[in-house]
Amino acid sequence: MQDTARVARKRNQAEDLGAEGTCMPSVNEWTLTADVAKWIADVLRERPELPFSEAKVEERGRGSRKRRDLTIYDRKGNLVITGEIKMPDNSDGRSPFQDSLVKDAHEKADTVGAEYFFTWNVNRCVLWRTFEQGVPITERHIHHWYVLPAPVRDSADVAHPRVEEQVARFLSLFLERCAAIMTGAEALPSLPLDEKFLLVWEAALDQPVAQTLRSLSGRYLRDREFTTELDRWMRDKQGWTVSSAEEHVRDNLERAAKFACYVLANKIIFYKALRRRFRRMKSLRIPQDAETGAELEQLLSGYFDHAAQVSKDYETVFHGDFGDTLPFLNDSAVHSWRDLVVQTDGFDFTLLDYEIIGQVFERMLSSNERHKFGQHYTRSEVVDLINAFCIRTGSDKVFDPACGGGTFLVRAYTRKRDLSEGKLKHRELIRQLYGTDISAYPVHLTTINLATRDLIDEANYPLVARTDFFAVDVGAPIFHLPVGSADKQYVNLQIEKVDAVVGNPPYIRQERITEYYGKKYKERLRAQADREARGTPLSGRSDIHCYFFTHGATFLDDGGYLGLLTSSTWLDTAYGFRLQEYLLDNFEIVAIFESNCEPWFSGARVTTAAAILRKQSDPRKRTANNVKFVWLTQPISDLLAYSPEEHERRLTFEHLRDRIEGMCGSEEFTLSLSGVESVSVGQETLRGMRVRVVNQGELRRL
Repeated sequence: MQDTARVARKRNQAEDLGAEGTCMPSVNEWTLTADVAKWIADVLRERPELPFSEAKVEERGRGSRKRRDLTIYDRKGNLVITGEIKMPDNSDGRSPFQDSLVKDAHEKADTVGAEYFFTWNVNRCVLWRTFEQGVPITERHIHHWYVLPAPVRDSADVAHPRVEEQVARFLSLFLERCAAIMTGAEALPSLPLDEKFLLVWEAALDQPVAQTLRSLSGRYLRDREFTTELDRWMRDKQGWTVSSAEEHVRDNLERAAKFACYVLANKIIFYKALRRRFRRMKSLRIPQDAETGAELEQLLSGYFDHAAQVSKDYETVFHGDFGDTLPFLNDSAVHSWRDLVVQTDGFDFTLLDYEIIGQVFERMLSSNERHKFGQHYTRSEVVDLINAFCIRTGSDKVFDPACGGGTFLVRAYTRKRDLSEGKLKHRELIRQLYGTDISAYPVHLTTINLATRDLIDEANYPLVARTDFFAVDVGAPIFHLPVGSADKQYVNLQIEKVDAVVGNPPYIRQERITEYYGKKYKERLRAQADREARGTPLSGRSDIHCYFFTHGATFLDDGGYLGLLTSSTWLDTAYGFRLQEYLLDNFEIVAIFESNCEPWFSGARVTTAAAILRKQSDPRKRTANNVKFVWLTQPISDLLAYSPEEHERRLTFEHLRDRIEGMCGSEEFTLSLSGVESVSVGQETLRGMRVRVVNQGELRRL
């Protein structure tokens, strides 16, 4: 393509300029739009099958003074798509969902009768329908693109040859998708409410995060007192590793900016949800005359104090620590926060699906960070499957030691409420759910996620603590809850033994434990496991999830369930054999689930297994138990025909559970390994799954 050659020439020129210490040529909205029109012409020459003829710049509708940034015509010369292109650091380009931008683009499209229009701030592009009766303009978006793999924060960065090349490639995809929608080759996508919220919320946060990061980086370099306080907050409050290495400092500052801005955004949205329950609360607005970060901080602190006073609750959500001050360091971010408040006005947070918090948690973490620290959001289907096996009554106490966004606990809440047939009230239910996480942000999200199950008038404090699970023993007073909003007094509540420990532990390989947490940390893990798995110590090469089995068991009495979704490596590695021996000596192994057809959590690079275990000290019962090895060949959702009603969903998962637990194997064969006595294996093949049944006593011979 001609544009590729041109971009390559510009890259060589840019590299030459960089060697001479000269800045890149400046780019503004008009020059970028002109380039986009040229790149579209190149695409259309290369792809004559596309139903478009040309793109024109800065055209004006008849009788209108306003000019459209870009207009795309079909091969008959009809105007079909109009659009507005904005720079990401301009006031009108902070988000492609910005109300003023969308309404302006719609007005221009409506004036000339274009069926579709787009808004584009370089990083993100959104396609909208111009005409849709009864639907507000700002809810008519039908497709969203992440244009650049790494978002640009400054107009000057748009001139980089790499960015121009990525934009040129995107335009081919954009025109292809628009053509499919216009010709009917592809049905108009319909975004669910949750996905719409996430896109609007995430886009609105791009600029506040970038602006906060700029101020953080500057203060960190020049203000020694601020640097000391920020390092202390990252190390002591967040549990992050603090280092003077340049790359580590850069990563931590970006993480701190994202964390602080996401927490503030969550508080704003939670306030709006709370106001739907407590009508006496004031409407949250950021007036135009608020221009500095200090003014914004004072304004929002007043709203949050007001919410705690009116509701007589939620201090743990609204009142934080040093991190709460970070989003107010940059005065220019005030306008961005005002945009976020306006853009999220149309969403009722209490009506959003329970998975939304998990996705917010996932999007806060970069892909590299998720892989580094093994933090992944778990799909609700596998969560409900594990909970169906482990939570048997409405009064069961449940503990998730690595709670993430709170999916396991929220689904446990819903299951327990249905099992109790409404007899357990919200306050009783949240007192039977325990959560811990080593990171503060997941704890913040889980607290909000559980609190919004029912925004009640009385104390609504989920038992969720930011702490290291391996530093917690039964009876430890880890939950610090307010006694009342007036005197700021707190009470410490202990974590008790529970009926079920469930969750998705982080996926951190054994060689990384020392790298991330230090040599002494791994030594403490091994010493703790030696005490707790007395007689069957774990291997020194155990990945971190192995220690969740041994420590999780200490929170259970006989008959209690342990349900963990982990890497499946422990099933067929040398270090895993020690863990298998420990499980055989301490549990009835109810079932092991594996799947070859769907990821059970997003973004991880390992295969997984869900282990369902029942603690059992009686060796005769362990020996008599039949273990079900379940291999799924279809996604769980395809195996279940359930309605959206929670009661029906619960019964569907219980039916699957009972069916698996009752299997004895309609077919039978013997399995023999080299040098090992053969064992009898039962097998049943059902739609979407194969189940093998092996007596637990005979498993020891393999």
